[in-house]
Amino acid sequence: MLLDVILSFFEDIKKAIELINQRIETINSPVDFLKDNDGLIRLDAISMRLQVIGESFKSVDKLG
Repeated sequence: MLLDVILSFFEDIKKAIELINQRIETINSPVDFLKDNDGLIRLDAISMRLQVIGESFKSVDKLG
């Protein structure tokens, strides 16, 4: 049971990393995030996924 919960958190982390990689494909420099609204949306989305990763790791740590 506990292993399933931990694996679920790691699946969430994996999915978040995959989404970050997809969203950063067209970004060549940090300035690209600020050029237009699309860049800012990408930056917001990536930031949220990084937050998901951090929260998932915190949850796994609490289980251990």
